[in-house]
Amino acid sequence: MIYDFEEFADLIATLRSCSIPIRPKEPKTCSVVPLLRDGHFTSADFLEHWALGVPVVVSEVDKRLQGRWHPDDFAREYGAQKVSPVDCVSNKVIKPAWTVSDFFGYLKDPGKSKVAMKLKDWPPSKSFSDTFKDLYRGFLRSIPVLCQDMARVDGVLNLAAHFPKNGNVPDLGPKMYIATGPKGHGDRYGTTKLHLDVTDAINLLPWCADPTRPAAVWHIFPADSAGVLRQYLRDIHPDAPSCDPIHSQGIYISDDMMSQLASRGVRPWTIFQRYGDAVFIPAGCAHQVSNLQSAIKVACDFVSVQNLERTLSLLQDQRAHRIHGNGPEDVLQLHILLWYAWLSVTTCSKQTYQDESDSVLAQ
Repeated sequence: MIYDFEEFADLIATLRSCSIPIRPKEPKTCSVVPLLRDGHFTSADFLEHWALGVPVVVSEVDKRLQGRWHPDDFAREYGAQKVSPVDCVSNKVIKPAWTVSDFFGYLKDPGKSKVAMKLKDWPPSKSFSDTFKDLYRGFLRSIPVLCQDMARVDGVLNLAAHFPKNGNVPDLGPKMYIATGPKGHGDRYGTTKLHLDVTDAINLLPWCADPTRPAAVWHIFPADSAGVLRQYLRDIHPDAPSCDPIHSQGIYISDDMMSQLASRGVRPWTIFQRYGDAVFIPAGCAHQVSNLQSAIKVACDFVSVQNLERTLSLLQDQRAHRIHGNGPEDVLQLHILLWYAWLSVTTCSKQTYQDESDSVLAQ
């Protein structure tokens, strides 16, 4: 399906009219990621950066976090279940499958000589809300209050939240991403390879082995640098089979490669995520993560009005990768998503107008 921005122009204008307005500013170069403290910022503070496609970190969200997130708790509750860890060096699934108890035991004590391991998108098939009911509620509660309308799965400003309950709702999370540190592999492999998402995302860190120090380092590239970044990766990997070196999710950019990219004018934002930090990643920003120690993260995707135009354009790239390579299916169903969001907004507007009319007539 071809996505034409023009056909969505009126719809996007309608949806934008329902979001919190902020005074527009000229795009700016931001070398430092905005760090906001939960409970000590306004919606305008957040949107000032978010509307420009800048990632944002909100600290101290753990103060409202509920649920048991320790590895021992997962081992005790789900120890006999099977999981498929991934070798962070080879990026291949380990066979045979491990038990949850074995994996979380490894997470607590990976040992200096053992390879870095990760468990991504857990649970892989079942709904997070069904599998971890208490953790699901705890995660939603921990999202910064002033961002909940936009980032919660049921937030009124999350365009993906307007599917009817009996519809084919896209699974945008939450999911857990659990991994050990690099253990002597330096900056060559990382924990999560370079990739970009067509949706916005929030990533929260509810547990790490040592809360006194950073648990993971993120490199997030501005969305408008994707073209240069993609060409650089093709230049250094001319024989790579994938039609898109970012969507292939097989490359981790090392420090040396970062220096080469800087010579081309491309520099990422660098974030050191700590316990209780929530990282907000705008749609279209290529990013990679390297754990500095064993940590559990939980993430959820959402669709904000501020980045909707970018989401529309990115789906074209993803479609081309899906056709020519092994790209993922289009779980977002953007045309349907926008249709239901528009129906929800117009229905709400009509009801508001009717309520106001009734109030005037009653006077």
